[in-house]
This record gives sequence, C-alpha cells and structure tokens, in this order.
Amino acid sequence: MPAPLPTPSGVVKCQLGWTFSGVVSFKGAFLLGYAGGGLDTAQLASVAGVVAAQYATDMVSVFSADKVLTSVTCADLQNPGTVDGAVAVSTPGTRPGTPMTDGICVAVSFSPNRKYRGSRPKIFLPAGVQGDLASGQDWDSTLLGEVDTQWAAFTADIVSHSPAGVTLQPQKYVNYDGPPYTVVSNSGKTRSHSVPTKVDPPGVYAILTAIAGKKVASQRKRLGKPF
Repeated sequence: MPAPLPTPSGVVKCQLGWTFSGVVSFKGAFLLGYAGGGLDTAQLASVAGVVAAQYATDMVSVFSADKVLTSVTCADLQNPGTVDGAVAVSTPGTRPGTPMTDGICVAVSFSPNRKYRGSRPKIFLPAGVQGDLASGQDWDSTLLGEVDTQWAAFTADIVSHSPAGVTLQPQKYVNYDGPPYTVVSNSGKTRSHSVPTKVDPPGVYAILTAIAGKKVASQRKRLGKPF
C-alpha cells in the first residue's frame, strides 16, 4: 500500500457526483482554500451544501436534463482523519437539446500560479448537448464561453456564500512532487524516467484561470467507478 500523501494546509476537496439517465454514476472534483486550523464534519457538510446550492444557481444551464447532480462531498485535506461532509441532492440540468452520449465531457483546465510542465489539473464536466458540437471532435465556442463564465461565477459564489464559521478562499492547486528526482531505468527499454520526491508540506497555489477545452473529451472508462 502506498504511503499517505503529505497534508496541505487550508485546502478542502469538493467532489461532485452525477447520475446519467438515472443509472450511470460519474464524479469530478476541485479544490478550494480556507482560512483556519481545520474543518469538522459538520462544517464540511455546510460547505457541501453551499456548493450544491451554487451549482443549482450557476451551473445547471450547461448540463442537459439527464445529467443530474446527486451528491456533493467535501474533505479536509489538511486533516485527512476528519470524516467527510456530504449532502444528497437531485439537481438536473436545464440545457435544451438532445443529450450527449454518457461519458462525453467538457475538460476544464486550471492554471496554477506557478511554473508548470505537463498536463494541467482539470475537471471533466458532463456538459453540453448535440447542438453544442462544432464538429465531431470540437465543441462550439458558445458552449465553451458559457462554461468558462458559469464556472467562474460558481466558484466565486461558493466563496462569497461561505457558511457560518468557515472562511472559504478561491480555487487552489496542490503540488505534492518536487526535487530531488531519482532516475529510474526501465528494464528492457532504452528510456529511463525521473521519479520525484514527495514535498512535505505540499505547495498550495492559487488557480489563476479555468478554461474549457475545445476538444470533446471522453471519460467513458470512469463511468460507474469510485473516484
């Protein structure tokens, strides 16, 4: 079993859970900051309630009616021993049009306030309808603009509606990896790779932008699996 990850200060993980057509489950998560020494389970449940409420206000317009938000679960990454807080909801999308096939998503990439190489952190949203396709592989720019606008409103409204006793902060990124790097040779292969060391404490960085990707994304292999 791998060793537990180091704990970042002041970060809460918010996991969104959907069902598609009432059957298939799908989940995605993002991180928010918070001020203070830690959140208890009741506070985490309150944060989950705020996330669910602001989703209903800001995000339903980009999802078709068969994509239903059914749960929000919040975990305090600073205190992994604290029981998660969660709420159960039933919030369908309101976007008119023919729904997309289950597993088709809009990939929203987050840009942290640090030098970054490789794939950026992201969330996959089961958003859009058939009429939002510009081609078989690309989303129409109208949907992408709506996702960008609504995601920015969603995260800002969560922070501005922080529950009593909790001071939420805007989106964060947690970096667990850093130097020194160990070069590991692949047996039977010509190329080796570098393995980073876990940083303790991890670096916590603000997310500067959240941008919906033009290419149609798929998460079919994750449908129905635990996150």
